[in-house]
Amino acid sequence: MLFLFFTILFREHFDDSFVRKVSDSDFKNVIRRDKSAFLFFHHVGTLVSDTAYLRFVDIARKYKNFSHFYVCLPFNSPHLCHSMKITGFPTLYYLKNSTNYDELYGAFTSHSINVFISEHTNYTIPELTIENE
Repeated sequence: MLFLFFTILFREHFDDSFVRKVSDSDFKNVIRRDKSAFLFFHHVGTLVSDTAYLRFVDIARKYKNFSHFYVCLPFNSPHLCHSMKITGFPTLYYLKNSTNYDELYGAFTSHSINVFISEHTNYTIPELTIENE
């Protein structure tokens, strides 16, 4: 929760410009061009989805030179959400060659997102953790 508070507080420093939006009209071209990508289905305005999106962007920023990152908003992409069988938000997919995909299951913690992205990019960027003594 503290993460969300600081991100909102310092929103002007929050850069998600490398995460491109995808919609029903351009999805096929995006996948054809990029071959593989991470696609985050995000419902703006819900605490769970907003928090997960902030974590996704924070982790994805570290991997932006190794893969492509997209966000799909349901009001822009109802057909895409239906075809991908999205039943809840947030949902994170790794898409490969437009037909194969893998989904992140479980909690959207920074650790789980980092592990999911590193497994599919074949790069591991260590997480910085601070422990109390």
